Amino acid sequence: MDEDRTTLLELTDVVKSFPGPPEVSVLRGVTLRVLGGEMVAVAGASGSGKSTLLNIMGLLDEPTGGELSISGVPTAAMRDRDRVRLRAVRIGFVFQSFHLVPYLDVVQNVILPLVHQGRSRGSRREAAVRALERVGLGHRLGARPGTLSGGEQQRVAIARAVVHEPALLLCDEPTGNLDGENTASVLALLRGLVGPDRAVVVVTHEAEVVDRADRVIRMRDGRAT
Repeated sequence: MDEDRTTLLELTDVVKSFPGPPEVSVLRGVTLRVLGGEMVAVAGASGSGKSTLLNIMGLLDEPTGGELSISGVPTAAMRDRDRVRLRAVRIGFVFQSFHLVPYLDVVQNVILPLVHQGRSRGSRREAAVRALERVGLGHRLGARPGTLSGGEQQRVAIARAVVHEPALLLCDEPTGNLDGENTASVLALLRGLVGPDRAVVVVTHEAEVVDRADRVIRMRDGRAT
């Protein structure tokens, strides 16, 4: 039952608008929870507020109004440095464009989120190798991104997003640049990353992603249903 599951993220009456003229309302009173152990799809037409919602969930943007809590911690009054720290510890991001550094090898790309965490070089490498093995790329540790297929590059991006063991993995159209076979493979991988105290949220317009989710949040005109 939901009462027995950890609330990892909660939005209450979240509003987001951008100043004009005219003022543009993107989110209009969004209330929702994300629980441990679930894969949630956020679906809707272009311009419905999906990516703005994800950015607010990930502390990349601030709501104009309403409340956002991460693992029970309210974020509205946080200083910028505390928001950055919370994001770095609790949240991982995967995007449609892989955003890999082309002149770094696979391990070096995955290590990047750990560089400012005070861990030793050996500890960082060990964590990166474990993450790459987890996504099935333990045999490509020294490869550069340009030598990898699109599906492999997205797997590297996922390894980088989870190398610090975040509670929330937020994905913005993670299969948008992939063919059908790689889409199925990446979705299976994301599903495997869900755990009792970990959730995956995927913004998508693809029916296959929606079908794989435990729950679907439908966005329309800035509102969630």
